Amino acid sequence: MRGRWRMPSRLVLLSLVPLLAGLSIAVFRPEWRASVSQISGTLPRRCNPGLHLVVPLVQSVETYDLRDQMFETSICRFEDRRLVARTNEGGLELGLA
Repeated sequence: MRGRWRMPSRLVLLSLVPLLAGLSIAVFRPEWRASVSQISGTLPRRCNPGLHLVVPLVQSVETYDLRDQMFETSICRFEDRRLVARTNEGGLELGLA
């Protein structure tokens, strides 16, 4: 019985190695910044663009896009002395008081 499970267990372990190696690599583009958080909280260092190594299943990476984003309004209406406008895509409402 013991010899029957030796080969499948080795195959499972060998298949986990490339999976964990892929999860430990994080690549950030120049317009991104990232913070690395782990089980005990966020790490004090900030990740600049490039390749970074993280501990898989313990640390997670949150990326932030630093590019400028333009929102254009199309149809506007006034409600209770504040301007409510929809974006060009029509899905997001912006309100200005």
